[in-house]
Amino acid sequence: MDLLEPFMSVMTMHGNGLTALALYLTILSGYLVAAYVVGADLDMFQVFFINAIFLFFAATLAMYSFAMFFGGFRGGPNGGAPGYMFYLLYVFVACEILAVLGAIKFMHDIRVSKRKG
Repeated sequence: MDLLEPFMSVMTMHGNGLTALALYLTILSGYLVAAYVVGADLDMFQVFFINAIFLFFAATLAMYSFAMFFGGFRGGPNGGAPGYMFYLLYVFVACEILAVLGAIKFMHDIRVSKRKG
């Protein structure tokens, strides 16, 4: 049982990280669909409210997935994953942040296009 315990811990952390990533992608997709469908018709308070909720949950899930993957890479037998895996994890989180910023820019572009047209 002692030999299996580190493996199970690492697998659980990676599973939790993948679950957080799936929820992050679900929130991102829902935000983009909402922005496309009704973004131009929302008033300023509604846009602020939706953006605040989106930013909070997307940031929380991005940080949680980072923490779970980081813990999974660090743990386990033989001292954990090689060093380059940690750098790839930072690049992955940077991509998540860029996707959130791109989604907010998309909402802004939808709203501006309605005002012009």
